[in-house]
Amino acid sequence: MSLQKIAVWADGRTEPIIASGTAIILVQNRKTEVGRLILEDDDYGSFSIEHPVNSEELNTAALNVINQEPELLDSQSSVIVLCPQDIASKMFWPA
Repeated sequence: MSLQKIAVWADGRTEPIIASGTAIILVQNRKTEVGRLILEDDDYGSFSIEHPVNSEELNTAALNVINQEPELLDSQSSVIVLCPQDIASKMFWPA
């Protein structure tokens, strides 16, 4: 399985182009966090990551996926990848 990396540019563009709310895995400091990428509608290219209420359990599943591509864990910078559907479908969001 090859994970699709997402680049987020200073002006808010993403490469490849993805919709705001897309499920992602953030990899940094040899840890993973699941969430959805929120692209703000402003002049600054702001973005944020919202985390589901069950992120603790899903972070473990995400780490298992990322372990298949260990170079992502060893990166000196943060990496964002598209979240596999089997994990994304289990995310629960606060009402």
